[in-house]
Amino acid sequence: MNNLEKTENEWKNYLQEGYTNTVESYMNLGKRLNGFKESCEKVSGGSEFSVRVKDWIGLSSNRCYELIKISTNSKLILNKDKLPNSKGSLYALTNLTEEDF
Repeated sequence: MNNLEKTENEWKNYLQEGYTNTVESYMNLGKRLNGFKESCEKVSGGSEFSVRVKDWIGLSSNRCYELIKISTNSKLILNKDKLPNSKGSLYALTNLTEEDF
């Protein structure tokens, strides 16, 4: 079963599992959120994404998009072992140019 074929309960469990305050966990959650966002866009035009994520794991849509940006940033992926375990700091790093990073 691919990510787009998950049931609502499967998505909820998938998003909740293994979430801790580590760089790897933030990146994994960002990838999962991105998959869920794509699923919501396919099924409901995206209208369910923010409501479900807020209800299931207590994250605002802004925080979700920050985590998605963290999880897809090549600079962070390549340097994940050297990064702080802070969502705010990680997101700030996504806004740096290649030279500044």
